[in-house]
Amino acid sequence: MTRLVSFFRTYPLGVLLALIAATIVAVMVMEHGFGYAPCKMCYWQRWAVYAAGGVALVGLVTGRVGAALPAIAGLFLVGGGIGFYQMGLETGWWPGPSSCTGSSLSDDIDAVIANLNAAPVISCDDAALTLFGWSLAAYNMVWSAMLAALTLWLWRAWR
Repeated sequence: MTRLVSFFRTYPLGVLLALIAATIVAVMVMEHGFGYAPCKMCYWQRWAVYAAGGVALVGLVTGRVGAALPAIAGLFLVGGGIGFYQMGLETGWWPGPSSCTGSSLSDDIDAVIANLNAAPVISCDDAALTLFGWSLAAYNMVWSAMLAALTLWLWRAWR
């Protein structure tokens, strides 16, 4: 166990990059392997992970580990916050943006026809998959919080 902790402290950005890569692979397998089409908010949550990966790469290349770690933790918290917001949509706690809940209706028949002819909107307020009563957004919220906590621990241990 001591060797593992020592490894994490020595290579914090490498550890995070591995976890970020695993997260991205898992999401891509869900989408392309199992056919779960992501909604707009799912993409927002992914962008936070992609940005965290970019910051980790920049920190690794420039050697600015101390600056990269809190920024990465913040990005994980943003992604988790979006996951919490989407979980609230799915459970009916609050309304979501009309652009991804399918609730935008228009009095203009041309606009309605244009919306019907457009690419289908994947609704953000319907959970595509639930496991043990939790949606993927809820799991993302928990995973992001765990990654943020790990990142802050790595930052504290690295300093």
